[in-house]
Amino acid sequence: MRIGYVNAQDQANSPRTRSVWCSQRDVVQGLTLAASAEFSQRCATFFANSNNRYGYRDLQKGERLCGFVPEDGA
Repeated sequence: MRIGYVNAQDQANSPRTRSVWCSQRDVVQGLTLAASAEFSQRCATFFANSNNRYGYRDLQKGERLCGFVPEDGA
């Protein structure tokens, strides 16, 4: 799992981080789902970011592999 930008303030604080920000709630959800998923392939990589308005990462693979659907957005 490739995790976007997470910080203690739990908010995006610059234009760059608004595109790759991952809320604390979303990163916990992603880690929990990835740890409990049964994958059909030996190795898989997906992005864990929040559903950001200016996001450019494809989040569909995480949903397909383990059900990761972000709840927050920057």
